[in-house]
Amino acid sequence: MLWIFMNWLNIMTPSKTRFELAVLVALERRLFRRLPEEYRQFIVSLNGGTISVDHELKTMLYGEPKELNVRHIFPLNDSGVLDIQEGWRESNVGSDAVLPIADDGGTGFYFLMLDNAHWGQIYFSYKDEFFMTPPAEWAAISNGLPSCLGFVAKDFAQFGRLIEGKSK
Repeated sequence: MLWIFMNWLNIMTPSKTRFELAVLVALERRLFRRLPEEYRQFIVSLNGGTISVDHELKTMLYGEPKELNVRHIFPLNDSGVLDIQEGWRESNVGSDAVLPIADDGGTGFYFLMLDNAHWGQIYFSYKDEFFMTPPAEWAAISNGLPSCLGFVAKDFAQFGRLIEGKSK
């Protein structure tokens, strides 16, 4: 399969956090599967960074349209994705079906979905709503997602194109 990746360097300053293959391998073993290829390649190549372009992402939360932005895409290691998710697990918040991959610089997180029904999709939640949604509520909703999450992109590649201002 041919993968075409966008040039993230057009829209962000890369993280200075060194990528560690062992961390990625351990995460994928815990998940019993490989991460979506676009996200995996991004982590291997850049391991996070700070968005440097003006942009607006749109979603619906609680039935109302919201305009969002992305400030940081987290590195996988060194106080990044895995440390954030582990802290939430210890606090009984969220779900192992979501991987926190980015923030808006203040009030919200972007998630890479890891459940079968939403695999690879990107969702957003404000921190307060996310932290107030206990794990038991995740499966109680008909689509398997709590109402605190708003759909942003069908995959990580589209997420990048939306930030870049190219929605296709």
